[in-house]
Amino acid sequence: METTLTHTGNPWIDCGIIGLHDLWKDKSKIQPEGDVNVHWRNDQVVLEAANPEELNHFLESTFEEIKSTFYIERTRNTVCILDRKKRQFKVVPKINLVSVVGFLFSGGDLKVKYGAKEPLETGLMKKYEEFRRLYKGRRNIDFKVKKDEKNKKEYVYASEPRYNWPFKIGKEGVCSFCGRRAPCVDIDSNNYPFAVGTNNFQNFFSNLSLSPKMCLFCELASLVAINRIIFNLTERRRRLFLAIPQAYSLGELYDFWHLITSNIVLKPLNQDSNLLSGGYRYRRLSESVLATCLELYLQLERIKEDAKRIAEADKLKDKVSSKSWHFFMVSKTGQVLSFDSYTYLTDLHRIFKLFASLGNPHTFKEMFQHLAIQHGREWRNELRDQFAQRILRSAGLNNVAERIMWGKSREGSYVAGLADFIEHYNIWRG
Repeated sequence: METTLTHTGNPWIDCGIIGLHDLWKDKSKIQPEGDVNVHWRNDQVVLEAANPEELNHFLESTFEEIKSTFYIERTRNTVCILDRKKRQFKVVPKINLVSVVGFLFSGGDLKVKYGAKEPLETGLMKKYEEFRRLYKGRRNIDFKVKKDEKNKKEYVYASEPRYNWPFKIGKEGVCSFCGRRAPCVDIDSNNYPFAVGTNNFQNFFSNLSLSPKMCLFCELASLVAINRIIFNLTERRRRLFLAIPQAYSLGELYDFWHLITSNIVLKPLNQDSNLLSGGYRYRRLSESVLATCLELYLQLERIKEDAKRIAEADKLKDKVSSKSWHFFMVSKTGQVLSFDSYTYLTDLHRIFKLFASLGNPHTFKEMFQHLAIQHGREWRNELRDQFAQRILRSAGLNNVAERIMWGKSREGSYVAGLADFIEHYNIWRG
């Protein structure tokens, strides 16, 4: 039997499909079980299996491999459990979802479970007390004992911690993302982070309506999508910036990620950003958008085969600059995600033209990072935010620049290169 993954029009899912293809082809990342041949054909990812059972087993194994390899990490805290075979107690690490995945997918009922419990009978209770005395005073060890008030017994966990994040095969239906008729589950934030009330779907380009369903393929793609977008987690992991490319075909996305794979994607997800280190942690959406555009430009500038196209700004008709991009700023309170602000850009080539005209875009990066103004112990970022907004809208910068220069002069400092950049920017705008 043959199954194909095709372009859905949903930016999140489409990026995830490309991520799935790359993980399946790169045997060093994951090794799912099952004899399934995966290859690229025209604008489709093709899976060939002997029968539906073999394919489902392959998908479930992929799900478990991705979850355990990329998305779950051990913590410094530990818990005491019983080794059922040896009938001895031992200490094992607790687990968490890695930061970005925990931010996006930890809503709903995702919790750490400890599985089977064992009653603390007389002999076992003695061993337990001795083990506890041995580790007395170590604060990071949790000695979990559950009391059953009904039968007056105490129980200890007898398996290592794991997330109750199962691979679910639902009832047959029509997937709201790809339109295929297949086993589907009801969508929630564990499957798709943009799962919000139906009346808000149009805000997040989910292309869904009424009772949304998700097939196994799109659920897997949603899980992997975080490896094929640009993100930045800030403010003690309470705010997330997402930059999601959209394309008219899977091939267009494949070419883009193939071009810059080594620089951006498949880095450890427990890092706060998969693009940049210091200097990128901007609070506002427009600042983050401009910084991301600059970093994309710098990444592509390093690729020799594209250097000529980037230098000739008028010819930037493909790759990054021709794409539509969705930029989100997301906040988290408890388990609730709020999509605070959103920007949609179709003209990155215009921004790239600005960077190309500067000669050395790194000087702009340094200048942009120093645009905030300090008043006492507080830092005013709104001028830098306005600066970024005006660049994105191709609006004048002069009045913002005057306020920045005035503010900096009050504190006895200045932003190197700001005046020259404003003059250069005005000439570029025409």
